Amino acid sequence: MEPTADQPVADQPAANQPVNGQPIVEQPTAEQPINQVEIKVRNKDNEIWFKVKPTTSLARIKTAYCTRVGKDVKNVRFLFEGQRVQDTDTPDSLGMENSDTIDVFEEQIGGADNPADNSITITVRDVQGQEIAFKIKPHTQLGKVMNAYREKKGLSRQAVRFLIDGTQINDDNTPASLELEDGDIIEVFLEQLGGYGLEDVDL
Repeated sequence: MEPTADQPVADQPAANQPVNGQPIVEQPTAEQPINQVEIKVRNKDNEIWFKVKPTTSLARIKTAYCTRVGKDVKNVRFLFEGQRVQDTDTPDSLGMENSDTIDVFEEQIGGADNPADNSITITVRDVQGQEIAFKIKPHTQLGKVMNAYREKKGLSRQAVRFLIDGTQINDDNTPASLELEDGDIIEVFLEQLGGYGLEDVDL
């Protein structure tokens, strides 16, 4: 039966508002103009959708996201497919498609310690310059990082080796044991197996 003027309609949660403490999630609309793409920006706590033109500067998305979540844009970095998003980038220049995702990571500023979270961000970079960032604890074994990287890239354990300052990394090494700092870079190289190249492996 349709509600009448004397029968109030039950309150509904406002669109895009947190419910029962759950993260904010803005969902894309069912239809969109052909000349726009919808980009998802996410971190560990929330994800927000933005509808923009392919030629829009991604600096606008970065600023809008930080305003929404209450962060200083200088204190976070934005990565698309492991590469840092620059202010001059656009969806077109990065080859982004509808529903692509930009990942957000917090930067460590001025070496300040956070007693609640002493994680550091380590970046794994291949010979083409493509990067994937991992946020880990100082005593986390780097074997976990290397396994995650190989899984993401579809590589076998024997296919690649990981180096820091020219020294090969072992599975039981940790950021603390190697004296790694926030923002340090691990280099990854293809191995040559049995005298044959791995040209068919696309990093």
